[in-house]
Parts: sequence; C-alpha cells; structure tokens
Amino acid sequence: MNRERLIGVLMPGFPGTEIPEWMKKYLSNGLRSVALYGSNVENLDQLKNLIAEIRSYARKDLLVATDEEGGDVTRLEYSTGSSFSGNRRLGTIDDSKRTALEAQEIAKICSYAGVNLNLAPVGDVNSNPLNPVIGNRSFGDNQDLVSKHLKPRVESHQSQGVACTVKHFPGHGDTM
Repeated sequence: MNRERLIGVLMPGFPGTEIPEWMKKYLSNGLRSVALYGSNVENLDQLKNLIAEIRSYARKDLLVATDEEGGDVTRLEYSTGSSFSGNRRLGTIDDSKRTALEAQEIAKICSYAGVNLNLAPVGDVNSNPLNPVIGNRSFGDNQDLVSKHLKPRVESHQSQGVACTVKHFPGHGDTM
C-alpha cells in the first residue's frame, strides 16, 4: 500500500488550539480527515478560524469531524457544557420534532464552524439495566423509540450539509 493511501484512511486529532507541524505536513501530503475535540475549542469563532487554517493546508474534500452528541458529550461547548438535551431526555419527552430541531441547531453550529462530519448520534438501545457505559447517551431501552429519534437526528444533519454517523456498532447498549 502506498503512503498516500495509508494517510488517506487516518483521522487523527491533536491537543490544543494550534495546528502542530506534524499535522500540517500530513495535511499537505494527502491526509483526508481530522477529528477535533474539546481541547481544540475555546469558542465557535476560534474553532471556525482553526478549521479554516487546517483547510488551507489540506485537500478540498477534507473531512473535519467532531463528536457532538449534545447532553453529556459535547465538544463544541466543552468548556461550558452543552445547551442541548441529551438523548435520554429527548427519548423521555418523546417528541421527534424537538429532537429534529435540536439536531438541526447542532448541525448549524457544526456547519458554521466548518465541521462537515459529526461522529454522532448514538443509536444504542440501552437494553441492559446493569450497563454503565451508554447511560443517558441512549434515547431509551426500546428499539422503536430509538429508531424514531435517530431518523430526524440524521435527516436534520443532512439538511444542513453535515454528514453524521450512527454509533456504536454492535453497540454499547448491552455492555457490562
């Protein structure tokens, strides 16, 4: 396998708000994706500028990912805590329109900053009461309820031009 193909399948992150030299090198040599987390974010304008700088070294089709679930798992509001409901709360309220609106707002923020891939939403069914892993990150313990809320979550992201991933396969829902 040649080096460019190998670099093309990686999605590294880095700590802090400045692009390290090694990242600039890999971006210039064909890196196709970058993952950004809480330590990369001071505020949205800073993140937008960071992503613009990252893109200046990269391919035009670069994927810039973050993991913004809302609720307990937030990267975009890492220092303050999420202003969005977690999945458990949304599943308990069971209003798919509210789920869609919150997802659309998350996707708008992602798009504004330059994130084009959200490593969310969680699609686990919290099927094991002894499971400490997924907890309130799941919409609930019923596959129909979870599916009902996943669909608007995904569609809302797509409507804003942000790809997303339904995770975790095979799932944390039955992990002990």
